[in-house]
Amino acid sequence: MRAHFDVVREAVATRRGSVVKTIGDAVMAVFGEPLVAAEAAVAMRREVAQLDPQLMLKVGVHGGPCVAIDTNNQVDYFGRTVNIAARVQGLAEAGEVVCTDAIAGAAGFTELLERHQLARSPARTRGSRASTPTCR
Repeated sequence: MRAHFDVVREAVATRRGSVVKTIGDAVMAVFGEPLVAAEAAVAMRREVAQLDPQLMLKVGVHGGPCVAIDTNNQVDYFGRTVNIAARVQGLAEAGEVVCTDAIAGAAGFTELLERHQLARSPARTRGSRASTPTCR
């Protein structure tokens, strides 16, 4: 598990993101730009698979406004954006990166898929009318 978290943290840090917290084997990270978050997700997926081919991530990526608070000397995030991100991650199957339209609409997203030879297929979040691209 330490090697898994090291790989994920490195993928986040090299793309100017920040790991907010870990919950069991899950990681919550934040980024300043939507496409950078998607790039980190693709990198995490690839690098964890190289670490151990049996270990497959389930990644969800969403973007939008949220509330940041300082609690116990660390920053945490709350709000609808965080809740949707968690739901989107829950849609992912092993080895998938699921992105909402907030991410898929970012300039360069289609090129990112092509560059990494990923397919795009629709998924739906429960309680949402938005279509959600799934990158396989």
